[in-house]
Amino acid sequence: MKVEGDLLKTLRLNADSSGYLQGQLSGQVQPLVENLPAQVRITADGFKASADLPDTLQLDQLELTGQGDLKSGYQLAGKASLPAEQGPVALLLQGKVDAKGAQIAALDLSANDKQHLKLSGQLDWSEGFAAEAKLAWLDFPWHRLYPLIDEPAVRVRSFDAEVAYRDGNYLGNFKGDLDGPAGAFSLSSPFSGDLTKIYLPQFKLAAGQGKAEGHLNLQFADGIAWDTALDLSAINPAYWVAELPGTLAGPLRSQGEMKNQQLKLNANLDLKGRLRGQPAVLQAKADGAGEQWTLGALDIRLGDNRINGSGSLQQKIAGQLEIKMPRLGQLWPELRGQLNGRLDLAGTLKAPQGKLDLAGQQLAFAENRLQNLKLDATLDGAQKAQVDLKGSGIQLGDTQLGTLTLAGQGDIKKQKLQLDLQGPLLKLALGLDGVLDQGNWRGRLASGDVQTGGQDWKLQNPARLERLANGTLNFGAHCWASGDASLCGEDQRLMPDPKLRYHLKRFPLDSLAQWLPKDFAWKGMLNADVQLDLPASGPQGQIMLDASGGTLRVKEKDQWLDFPYQALKLNTRLTPRRIDTQLQFDGGKLGELMLQAQINPLPKSKPLSGDFRLSGLDLSVARPFVPMVEKLSGSLNGSGRLSGGLLAPQVNGNVQLSGGEVSGSELPISLEDLQLSAQIAGESVQLNGGWKSGKAGRAASMATSLGAGRYWWT
Repeated sequence: MKVEGDLLKTLRLNADSSGYLQGQLSGQVQPLVENLPAQVRITADGFKASADLPDTLQLDQLELTGQGDLKSGYQLAGKASLPAEQGPVALLLQGKVDAKGAQIAALDLSANDKQHLKLSGQLDWSEGFAAEAKLAWLDFPWHRLYPLIDEPAVRVRSFDAEVAYRDGNYLGNFKGDLDGPAGAFSLSSPFSGDLTKIYLPQFKLAAGQGKAEGHLNLQFADGIAWDTALDLSAINPAYWVAELPGTLAGPLRSQGEMKNQQLKLNANLDLKGRLRGQPAVLQAKADGAGEQWTLGALDIRLGDNRINGSGSLQQKIAGQLEIKMPRLGQLWPELRGQLNGRLDLAGTLKAPQGKLDLAGQQLAFAENRLQNLKLDATLDGAQKAQVDLKGSGIQLGDTQLGTLTLAGQGDIKKQKLQLDLQGPLLKLALGLDGVLDQGNWRGRLASGDVQTGGQDWKLQNPARLERLANGTLNFGAHCWASGDASLCGEDQRLMPDPKLRYHLKRFPLDSLAQWLPKDFAWKGMLNADVQLDLPASGPQGQIMLDASGGTLRVKEKDQWLDFPYQALKLNTRLTPRRIDTQLQFDGGKLGELMLQAQINPLPKSKPLSGDFRLSGLDLSVARPFVPMVEKLSGSLNGSGRLSGGLLAPQVNGNVQLSGGEVSGSELPISLEDLQLSAQIAGESVQLNGGWKSGKAGRAASMATSLGAGRYWWT
């Protein structure tokens, strides 16, 4: 910071800020003059309040000014630009602050004249504290500013709200016009409350011919309490969920509170109508508090599918739930099959008992299928639990997974689980056991066997596995082995902020055959080391792969051709803002390739930079693939730079063919001393070259620019 001037008159300030805020400050102040006249200007570019925010919420061209004195107040003005998707969004601030309060004349976010969010208001702290605010939303494209989540099916077209606050109490109203999958709808209500409660006494929702009216009251001091009463008339759920067209009508009542971990509730839901062209009923009555409860009736029906139940808690538990869903296709698009089951409850709160039976046949959703499902679960009077699950005919898209079985047993302290998957691509058997104590589950992966791709990986020793009450999931050191290959993990944390440490040794590459083209094979060994931390701020670590000393095999007609290579290494370093990758390939006659690349993972385009160098690629390796050619020779060399984005990379460089020769008795001509240069500039390639042909020594040269479509021959 630099300060200069006359203390009795005016001091001029200039400062540069680095670190959290990269910017500049300039201004002047008269410190000994009455009412402290001052003016200040702050500028910055590329400011982001938090590194976790997307780049679309970065403030570019930020400028904030203030000018005035204590008597008349300080006028504030600010502006900035946010680099939203599909074009920037402008930010504008106009206001005034003095000893008595502040006025916000405008705080606007604007994409254009017809898409904006405007906030105005005033604050008064001269006597107590009071505030007034107005909000006006007009088709504001918020998702362009925050594209990290999927845009919901409901869009806010306009929303206007006013609120006044004084000494802990507020009063206001809102009105919104929204668009859903089935069309436009609106909602409105006055509201009032204080720091402990909010009341919406006249809530109204109108959607087409349907409406919902009533009140919503919520208290959140000393626990949570609510009082809701809504009357629905011809409400079409498709305004919110496109897959559920129809109409529903009836009352919805709910009163209750959650206080000192005790629930009190009185609820009554009685909706009837049609959904997806089928008769629909949603009925439920519940009343209770503490350890006295009654579920008088639960009746959910849609078409031929229904769920019925009832229950009570009067010192003892008594309840049942019956599921009969013979036509799941009536419930949701692309859902098929049938599901039936029953749940019975008994015992007491301290020693509950239950039995669940569930069976499904020909279950499917979209391209995923489950031919048969069977679930049996019991909890007896001694608090011993047993769970058995079997799913057969599991198919995800075109991939057949086979049959999955789960068998678990235990009590509140000790548990054991056995998982088994038998399929054409993968056979898996895992055994886990552990102990639960004060919210901490400490156990082990007791056994493991994984068979796939000709490999049979077995867990060498039980591995520590624990899930602590604070949400931490730890996995102890362990090793898997298959023949001479091994995969070993160090002590690591899986959640939160995973820390992964793995080492792969002598993995046979030919076991990848089922995932490779039928006319391509890869022989050799793969070694790898993974050291990777995955905190919320972004990945940090290193991944190294080494498949040196292998052979690439290509099938030409009925013959396998071998292409041995000496080195193939990939080394990648990751940081939250940069990924550095280096690829090294030494293939003898296949040549040498060195590639270095840097990727910025934060922007959507994933900017890419780097360079490559190719040398010594012998064209004779391609001769078996061109049977009419008896002699093929030449050397390919080149280098260049990489740019653009990861999904749309750009290459600029030069590749040269020298000493080329192409000849054969079945060819109309032979080419000797073939020289060819390819100048690559993004999507454009310019070729220049020449050759000799025939005993007479005829010569030819050419130049072509593929990007521009021009050709020259001489």
